[in-house]
Amino acid sequence: MDSAAAISTPSSLCPSTPGWNLDRPFLTGQFYQCIQETKVTPGTTEFKGFPMDSSSGADKAIGCYHATIQELIVIDDLLSTLIGIEGRYISIKKVRGKEDAITFQVDASMDLALQEFTKRLFPICESYILINQFVETRSQFKTGLVNHAFAAALRALLLDYQAMVAQLEHQFRLGKLSIQGLWFYCQPMMGSMQALSMVVKKAAANNCVGSAVLNLLQSQAKAMAGDHVVRSLLEKMSQSASTAYLGILERWVYEGVIDDPYGEFFIAENKSLQKESLTQDYDAKYWKQRYSLKDDIPSFLANAAETILITGKYLNVMRECGHSIQIPVAEKSKLTSVGSNHHYLECVKSAYDFASGELLNLVKNKYDLMGKLQSIKHYLLLDQGDFLVHFMDTAREELMKKPDEISVEKLQSLLDLALRSTAAAADPCHEDLLCCVERTTLLKRLSTLKDLEISRSAPDSNDLEEPLSITGLETFSLNYKVRWPLSLVISRKALTKYQLIFRFLFHCKHVDRQLSGAWQVHQGLRKLDMQGTTVSVSSLLCRNMLKFINSLLHYLTFEVLEPNWHVMLSRLQTAKSIDEVIQYHDFFLDKCLRECLLLSPALLKKVERLKLICLQYAAASQRLITSSLDIADTDKLSNDSPSIEKYKNLKLRTPYQMQKLAPENVTLFESVLKFEREFTFELNSLGPILSSGSRAEPYLTHLAQWILDHQRIHPVPEPEQEPPVQKPTVPSVPKGSFRSEKGDPEKQQQQEQPPFRRRTIPYYPPLKPPKKRCCTCKRCLCCTCCLLFLLIIIIGGLGAAFYFVFQPKIPNYSVDSMRITQFSFNTDMSLLFATFNVNITARNPNKKIGIYYESGSHLSVWYTGVKLCEGSLPRFYQGHQNTTVLSLDLSGQTQNATELLQALQVDQQKGSIPLNLRAKVPVKLKIGKLMLMKWKFLVKCRLDVDSLAANNAIRIRNSDCKFGFRL
Repeated sequence: MDSAAAISTPSSLCPSTPGWNLDRPFLTGQFYQCIQETKVTPGTTEFKGFPMDSSSGADKAIGCYHATIQELIVIDDLLSTLIGIEGRYISIKKVRGKEDAITFQVDASMDLALQEFTKRLFPICESYILINQFVETRSQFKTGLVNHAFAAALRALLLDYQAMVAQLEHQFRLGKLSIQGLWFYCQPMMGSMQALSMVVKKAAANNCVGSAVLNLLQSQAKAMAGDHVVRSLLEKMSQSASTAYLGILERWVYEGVIDDPYGEFFIAENKSLQKESLTQDYDAKYWKQRYSLKDDIPSFLANAAETILITGKYLNVMRECGHSIQIPVAEKSKLTSVGSNHHYLECVKSAYDFASGELLNLVKNKYDLMGKLQSIKHYLLLDQGDFLVHFMDTAREELMKKPDEISVEKLQSLLDLALRSTAAAADPCHEDLLCCVERTTLLKRLSTLKDLEISRSAPDSNDLEEPLSITGLETFSLNYKVRWPLSLVISRKALTKYQLIFRFLFHCKHVDRQLSGAWQVHQGLRKLDMQGTTVSVSSLLCRNMLKFINSLLHYLTFEVLEPNWHVMLSRLQTAKSIDEVIQYHDFFLDKCLRECLLLSPALLKKVERLKLICLQYAAASQRLITSSLDIADTDKLSNDSPSIEKYKNLKLRTPYQMQKLAPENVTLFESVLKFEREFTFELNSLGPILSSGSRAEPYLTHLAQWILDHQRIHPVPEPEQEPPVQKPTVPSVPKGSFRSEKGDPEKQQQQEQPPFRRRTIPYYPPLKPPKKRCCTCKRCLCCTCCLLFLLIIIIGGLGAAFYFVFQPKIPNYSVDSMRITQFSFNTDMSLLFATFNVNITARNPNKKIGIYYESGSHLSVWYTGVKLCEGSLPRFYQGHQNTTVLSLDLSGQTQNATELLQALQVDQQKGSIPLNLRAKVPVKLKIGKLMLMKWKFLVKCRLDVDSLAANNAIRIRNSDCKFGFRL
């Protein structure tokens, strides 16, 4: 098969090479006859393993002529062979099946000295043939623009080569060229031709196209570093071949367009991914896979490949928005060459800065990204919940239905009414809010999202089964309309995370409303002076439940959402690209999900169980009312949201009615106790889980403080008092009888009443008024102030004298260099191992003060509040006006390095990584011959380094050290 046919077609739309150009080899230079490999036989002359009869190629053997005549004949044949044409006594053969194998055969009767000179020139002849064949095959359409440019450069070089052969032939016709002269003139270009032939051999063998050709040329140029001429030639070929490639690159980084008809560019476009998928598909890959890097990246663009990809993506987003903009390109900044001055990298950097800033301004200003995020916070994070109260009041009946029976259209109309009736009407984005009803509970929905880093301490699958009946209160959620290009930041995945948080908050609000209604019921009953009954015990339980749910809501809103929101806003204000905005936003959502317990199924299940007990108790509180009030009056309490006003005109049951319903009251009292036991048990079981997880997750400590500490109620016992005993007004035994069969009626009534539960709200006595003090206190205060003032003057005078005598100066510390010997993660990315070698210079500028550095010092390196490594200083003495250079090894390991890795990747892309070096060093100062007490020097150095790569010298961009001390 011909080598031209073996090249893969990168584009089906490229024109095809005419068939006559391949079928007529004498028009292409590929007209050499093919021979088979044979063994050497006697009577033949062999070169490169191929024999030839002495009579082949001429009517008369060359050995019949004189040596002088043979030289002229050989020179004439060599001049033809130099341009790939056979002579009379020199033939050119190809090996069948080997496209790059060329053999030359000479007449065996030729003079041996001439044969030796002839064989010396055969390599340059072979190089010319291979290069010419490569030019012809790579000039076809399907080989790509880079091969076209490379072939054109080779063709220009071959024209110079042919001109040289023509000049040699002219000298030969004038009789001024000998075989030694021919070798003399051909020898200088032997190395260049052989180097080029080696390149075209490798390119043809590997079927190189596009960036593979450029990488091959650059690698060969580096390999020829010892030969300046050959290296310059290969660099020139690389420049010529990269011209077409740089044209594609220029359109991408300046216009955001891939003009690549043959698929040679290192950026691939997946047109099947559309931007609409960002708002529809949870696992949308548009932003990451619409444009992606291929494997074959040119070596000179390898370090800037990611920047080039992002630059074009940013320009593409602006084009998709209809925002026509092009980077203003000066003539000197065009990508025309890839010289050693790396000017092309500066062009790429400036294009990236412009595109990044322009897109960021477009998203923030024209499309109001911050306003959209603030609106989402108002509605989905319940930042402004006044509309929610109105909505829950009007939609309660609809939300009590099963999810399949709920009318979403009705909920949407009620939501619109609530938005227009509250302060949310002033928000221009409130029309983008939509209602939606899920089909599963929150726990089940979380288990279906596989990309979330849900804790592996999850409950069994049996524990996550759907309850028998769920209502819209457990499945209601809000949706938000997001349009392009804001869907890059607020994608379907981000909205889903917002909805998960909203569902959790919404259900907590519902539980709080139900418990608040129950608390109003108890307050109304307390107005009727019902202490000593089941209501008192139930009131305390209701209070504890309200404390729990309010503490949980306070933790979610003020300890999780608000702080993280402000951190995200501050980061978004300093973001320099849309990718940083996306990363900061996703980081905020992931952290909120984790700290809201949504990624900890065990904790979430406990909280859901506690909320379920609270809801069951709130529903059961209606029975308590009916047991304590007159049945005829309870019809007034049919409303689901009772208030205190409804209990003013209600009447207690009469003693006879209370005695009649005594068994039922006992049952109600036991029900309240059962609720209390269940609630207390679940709340106490939550404590060990929070304590065990607080080491790995510090936010659980705050949750434990809010939920568990606020639930500790310590009743204060009151003076003992006997409960009032109500005597029956009607005798319980017939007249004339002393006792009934069951005993004394009064004792029987006391036995049937429920046991008295002594549990009250803590009592705090009022504060006593302060006693009046005499005027002596004023005198003492005045004397004390005078003594303090005098003492300050004395200390100031001594300090001034000390300063003028010894002239103390603060020691100076600086970090000169830093080297990282280890910076690696374990297999599951949970541990980071770091070892730093830091060179610190300590300068003592004092003339009369020496410094003893004692043992017990501590040095540590921190990144974003996380300690990477630590070590200590040696014990030594630093004399007057002395400079000491210390080389210290610091090592350590960090747990939970996932978040650290995300922040590190962001700073690594910026090229500036902030580190903090902290040192606590105990020292003793020697002033003259006097040794002072031990002090502690505190040194804090702020460092900005370019990278944290292991086994590399780290360049410190900026270093700022601050000094302090304490006793």
